[in-house]
Amino acid sequence: MESKKRKLTSSKTKADLVMIAATENFRIEKEKSYHNEQKKMRRPQVEKLTLLKETKKKAAPKPRAVKKSK
Repeated sequence: MESKKRKLTSSKTKADLVMIAATENFRIEKEKSYHNEQKKMRRPQVEKLTLLKETKKKAAPKPRAVKKSK
């Protein structure tokens, strides 16, 4: 009996590998855009907080005594 030599082939064809790579790239790009949107949403909040801190630090105007004329 002769032993048959089997040709080892992957179950995935080249087209399948290209499709898988494309879906992974799409997922990565989608995730990047999601994080960019999150950063854009945070910016106005940070600006508001810094503006509030600056206004709190400013001293209130001191009331000045009015001189009475003689």
